[in-house]
Amino acid sequence: MLKHLTKTSVEAIEPGDRDVYAWDDKVGGFGVKITPKGARVYLLKYRARGAQRWLVIGRHGEGEMTAEKARQQALRLRGVVADGKDPAAARDADRGSPTMVEFGERYMAEYA
Repeated sequence: MLKHLTKTSVEAIEPGDRDVYAWDDKVGGFGVKITPKGARVYLLKYRARGAQRWLVIGRHGEGEMTAEKARQQALRLRGVVADGKDPAAARDADRGSPTMVEFGERYMAEYA
């Protein structure tokens, strides 16, 4: 369903048996997912190198995340995609990077 996403409209969407999606009528690919338990998550769906990609922007209400702030973030991310970059690929690459704990354990095992 297409609608203008606002704080009120996002909170008015009732959860279902499965995830419910509502898409913004102003920014293509920007939407909100409502889980069966009622969690609301803003996301951006886009295409990069021929593949459909999904990127979570943030949870509704968490850290002052509103529909308007999420829309601004979605617009920024769409600009990144328009420049030929894939923000989801960057996120995936970061997941493969070692954490500080892993660095510490490796240091202790190899050098200490």
